[in-house]
Amino acid sequence: MKRLNITLIVLALLMSCGKNAEKDSLEEEVRNYGKYFIEKLANGQIDSLKFTYPEIIMADSLSQIIEDSIRITEISSGKYKVVLSDNVSLTVNRSDDGKITISESTGLFAFPLDKLEIAKKTGMLDSTLNDKQIAERLNDEGFFKYLDSLNKKKTTKLLTVTEFKTDAPSMGTASEEGWQTIINNTDVPFDGSEYSIIFEEGGFWYYEDTGVESKTYKKKGNPIPARGSIKINTTAGYHYYSLVKDIKINLTPDQIRKRFMKYTGTEYSDYLASESKLNK
Repeated sequence: MKRLNITLIVLALLMSCGKNAEKDSLEEEVRNYGKYFIEKLANGQIDSLKFTYPEIIMADSLSQIIEDSIRITEISSGKYKVVLSDNVSLTVNRSDDGKITISESTGLFAFPLDKLEIAKKTGMLDSTLNDKQIAERLNDEGFFKYLDSLNKKKTTKLLTVTEFKTDAPSMGTASEEGWQTIINNTDVPFDGSEYSIIFEEGGFWYYEDTGVESKTYKKKGNPIPARGSIKINTTAGYHYYSLVKDIKINLTPDQIRKRFMKYTGTEYSDYLASESKLNK
């Protein structure tokens, strides 16, 4: 009876050792793939990686990885988490016939910093998303057009101009010297190059019974501090006038969004809700 028990114990140990050896062998195979992946990445041989990770072509650029120590964790049978560096990991699948594929990555794709910053502020990203999911969201131009429309609503009056004012006594139809005020309605200072002042001038010469054809022209703006204002000398009157008629902002929608837009963090969920309503 004792011999039988010893035999069973030995068999159990042999089986256990065999399973551990097989597990170690599979993990070493996956580890070697991780080394291969880093090598191809370092050499810019992305085409060699497309066969095991087709979604890699979705990346505009890829993170550079300096191999320190590849860490392998078995998630389930044939599925492994492969940590290539502190910020980059792969989910690697090994089939029974030895074929290796990557189902997802995190931290591998390098994204445009401007879009990434906006995505973080608008609730577009969260810690559960992998590289492919982030790429799909950042490539959703509909969302950024949605932000531009919000931009226009919230930033239509970055700068405003007041009506003409003067300290001079009224001279009837004669021209009067005075000023108009340009007001910065934002919490951000305006540089003079970031806007243009549109003037209109004209008048009427009654001695010749002819009018002076009105014309518009523009001048470069002057710096205005946040929530500040500047005075612009202008002239009003029947004989001659030269007044500020408009302000032209010399910034792209993207620049306006970066400088002046304040986000609540719900913009992305609001966008999805609005798209859902449109599709019903």
